[in-house]
Parts: sequence; structure tokens; C-alpha cells
Amino acid sequence: MKDEPIKLSSQLGRYSDTVALYPDRLAYSWKRGADTGQCVVPLAKLAPTLASASGRPPKALRRLRLGLAVLVLAGVIYWSVIHNAVPLLAPVLALVGFGLVVSQIQHLQVRRWTVICHRDGRMYIYLRHDACDEAERKRFEEAYAEAFKTASPGPPG
Repeated sequence: MKDEPIKLSSQLGRYSDTVALYPDRLAYSWKRGADTGQCVVPLAKLAPTLASASGRPPKALRRLRLGLAVLVLAGVIYWSVIHNAVPLLAPVLALVGFGLVVSQIQHLQVRRWTVICHRDGRMYIYLRHDACDEAERKRFEEAYAEAFKTASPGPPG
């Protein structure tokens, strides 16, 4: 591996991450709105293999059901006597319900991540597959595996 790093960048909304793989270390920098930071870890402290994970955000289905319930409630109120007393309640509830449903539809898709862990198994970085370039991610993963092949072997075991 050369002295210049292999980089992987991801961008999702206002969040951006960059991981740079050097021959002896891994540098991770992030930007989350106004929060920015950088962390550098020697490769010797990281696990030699990459893990993968997939799933949905834990509350996505619950929020989608809530949005649908608010939409149904808006319909019930619209065709009830309450609508005459509070005429704007049904349209406001319909807008809130519609907003909840639309915002949660994107979270129904199963997401995939590549996970870089410490040697003791703790997660260090997760890289979302849908937020970065596929070819760039695969090149980074191959370079990561190659970095551990060329490094000195760990303690006998």
C-alpha cells in the first residue's frame, strides 16, 4: 500500500463521513451539522476482518403506524360533529399524519452497513452502503483486508 491514503466518503443529508486508510492507521472524520470531529486509530487496535449488518431503524414501523392512526383519526373527526365545533382540527391532523407517513416510508427499506470493529469486538465505525459510492466502498474494503495481510501477524495462537 502506498503512503497516500485510500479514502471512503459518504454523504447523507447534512451528515458526512470520511474514512482514510493509511499503512499504519485508520483516520475517521465526521460532520453532523455543527458537530465535527476526527479520530485516528492504529491498525493494530482494529479487527482484521470487516463485519456487515443490515436492518431498519428500530422505531420506523411504530412511527408509520402512528402516522396512519393520525390520518384515520383526521377522517373520523372530519365526518363527526366535532368538525363543526373545531373545523381546522381534521385538516391539521391530516397534515401531521401525512407528514409522519411520508417521512417514515424511506425508513422501511432495509439498510446495509459495513462495520469496522476494535480487536475486542466493540464497534468503531459503521459505513452505510447507500450513502457512499459502491465501487469506492469495495476498493476501500479490499485495501483494508490487504493492509492486514501485509502487516505483521498477531500473537501466536
